[in-house]
Amino acid sequence: MGERDQAIAAIREWNKTCESTLGLRPIVVDPKRVATIHPLGILHNAMSLLVLVLVVNAVPSVTIGAWRRRRAVRRMARGQCALCGYEFGAASIDRCPECGQARAGGET
Repeated sequence: MGERDQAIAAIREWNKTCESTLGLRPIVVDPKRVATIHPLGILHNAMSLLVLVLVVNAVPSVTIGAWRRRRAVRRMARGQCALCGYEFGAASIDRCPECGQARAGGET
């Protein structure tokens, strides 16, 4: 007798005892519908979860990086420090006096 047949026989035996002694409803067993484990299915699920975790972790870093780049470009266009936003105005300095960041674009 195979493992599957032994499992079905054990469930049927349990059904006899649980209904008579415990008053529980028996477990319905259909030998044609016994679940099987597919190793490639487990691998597929693990890979799908890995991709999902990587995407969920990558999206914030990509969007935050794009936001920071856009903010730096806007600040440089207005004549400000790309890092802290200090107004350079007409000053001919090559470093920001507040944060020490080199003035972007080589403007002096």
